[in-house]
Amino acid sequence: AAKHKHKPEFQEDMLATIESSVARMNRMLMKLREAPEDSASGEAGLPELLQEVIQSKNAFSLKPSLEIQADGCRIRGDREKLIRVIGHIVQNAIEATPYTGRVDVKLARQEDWAVITVTDTGVGMDDAFIRELLQ
Repeated sequence: AAKHKHKPEFQEDMLATIESSVARMNRMLMKLREAPEDSASGEAGLPELLQEVIQSKNAFSLKPSLEIQADGCRIRGDREKLIRVIGHIVQNAIEATPYTGRVDVKLARQEDWAVITVTDTGVGMDDAFIRELLQ
């Protein structure tokens, strides 16, 4: 951020990211004011939800792509939690991928199921890393 703070494009991306974060925090505060059973039983469109996740990653030099193959998919549940979970997965993919690589998010349908796929061109974890650091 310090390296690119004087670039107008970076400033615009940062403002968009901050605006998105503030909007999410405001929605979260509204949900906290609701009864617990009401806060987790909402319905949301997955394409819009994924677009919000992708937009929240605009400040990074590696910007994930989004492909919607199943428009109109909806979920029932806690929208903010799903945004956080998918956001963490996308963030992990960004951090594991060189800035010259790709991170792709795809929404597809398989029978009655929505399928969200996050792929990246990072090198992955070798067996030694998995054996020594993940266990």
